[in-house]
Amino acid sequence: MDWRVKTLSKHSHVTGKPFDLGQEVVSYLHKNKEGELSRADVLAEESENFSPSGSIVGWWGHKIKSAESEAEARQATLKTTEELFLSLYEAESGGEATEESAVLKYLLAVILERKRILKPLSRSNASASQTYLLRQTDTEYEVPNMEISGQTLLKVQEQLQMII
Repeated sequence: MDWRVKTLSKHSHVTGKPFDLGQEVVSYLHKNKEGELSRADVLAEESENFSPSGSIVGWWGHKIKSAESEAEARQATLKTTEELFLSLYEAESGGEATEESAVLKYLLAVILERKRILKPLSRSNASASQTYLLRQTDTEYEVPNMEISGQTLLKVQEQLQMII
């Protein structure tokens, strides 16, 4: 599993047009033909024309802004984390979760629990999953419990910092 995901592009993946301040952009995390995770950024109005080379793992939307204050930047990062977490469940649409999405769900849930956006409802070490409550919507999510090695954690942490 390769986690090399780039930061926000300066141009739309669909048309190649540069992004301008104030434009809505949708970022897609998708698995390409080689099995690697890739990121594609497109203008919101072009999102219907986006067709990835593989399956979409998750997505989030954001607005192109000029220099933000530190507090606004932290809040935007947290919102992006939450949107990516929710999109992982929407992308499954009844299908079986991939290993990549299971690892992302687990790591994003830990981050969101730490920021008190998700509340753990059950704590069982023997269970294959943990139930979390999204406080804003009162919705429950089953997050797989994962055994992640230190090496995997460092690689994923580095990539998540580039994504969000």
